[in-house]
Amino acid sequence: MAHLSEPDLGAVLESRWFGRDVYVLAAIAANSRASPQTLDRIAQRPDPELQVRPGNNLLDILVSDSRDLDHSVMLLLARNPGTPAESLERLATSPECRVLAAVARNPKASPATLVRLSASSEIEIRRGAASNPSASPEILEQLSRDSDRGTRLGVASNRATPPEVRKRLQSDLDAYVRDSAIGGIRAEATDTPLLVR
Repeated sequence: MAHLSEPDLGAVLESRWFGRDVYVLAAIAANSRASPQTLDRIAQRPDPELQVRPGNNLLDILVSDSRDLDHSVMLLLARNPGTPAESLERLATSPECRVLAAVARNPKASPATLVRLSASSEIEIRRGAASNPSASPEILEQLSRDSDRGTRLGVASNRATPPEVRKRLQSDLDAYVRDSAIGGIRAEATDTPLLVR
């Protein structure tokens, strides 16, 4: 599947044999050449098995050409930069934490979705929102005070973090958060890319 592009990828979804195979759908969901329309068609599928990691059936693994067997189809969609914003909104209702965390990281997530996901009780989801370059200053301010070190580290490393929040994080109790906040201020001053550990 990795070598295919459109319109062939869209045609595979119509195939009676391959159009419902979870490994084939995973390969399409991860393909950077898949069109937004093809990706959205997958996002609209209600099949529960698309929300969870495929099984380890040896025969399935041997016949699959997907390198993403450890990820669910919907997780791969949420990570694909070509997935349209309306598809992300569908994915934002997933029951799976890993899918929601990937949506929270995606810059195309809507402001309302980011507000909701940033208030999640799941650390992985809050960490996703903290690293999202589209997160609002209000979300980043809120997450900069999170009890989870990884969430604060995401805020300190985020280029969208307001200077006053980054300055406060220079006094964080955690050395990695402090270093990342200091590094972010230096990067802004010199306009160099921010290095994230």
